[in-house]
Amino acid sequence: MKAVRASIVAEQTVEFEKFKVPKKPKGTQVLVELERSVISAGTELANYTGLESDTRVKGAWCAYPWNPGYGGVGKVLAVGPDVENVNPRIKPGARV
Repeated sequence: MKAVRASIVAEQTVEFEKFKVPKKPKGTQVLVELERSVISAGTELANYTGLESDTRVKGAWCAYPWNPGYGGVGKVLAVGPDVENVNPRIKPGARV
């Protein structure tokens, strides 16, 4: 399966790249088809603009390329074999 993600490749530079997604998650992995994503006004915006948690030291935590999008809403497509042991409510079709 192929997907597209935003990748911050340098200060104020975003590229969209295709990547391959495994059809069958492993262990406690969950495959989610994302419907909406948010951009964090803190971490992600700071990474995009090149700001650092300590603005006196460039490169302190921001490494390019960097893939934003750690907050989102979507539908579970598949779960790994160990997901039920962690949270039995997470099943294909569930909204997360």
